[in-house]
Amino acid sequence: MVLDIERPDNPAESWSGRGHRPRWLEAQLAAGKTLEDLEITSSQ
Repeated sequence: MVLDIERPDNPAESWSGRGHRPRWLEAQLAAGKTLEDLEITSSQ
């Protein structure tokens, strides 16, 4: 499963779901967010 996760306070930063999770993502998860909350959804 490959996700595209976007940083809420800086949409220019994202995580593809591969490799280590970035610190900003770990902080969001610790604050109660889920990966689904942060997932980039296609508007198409």
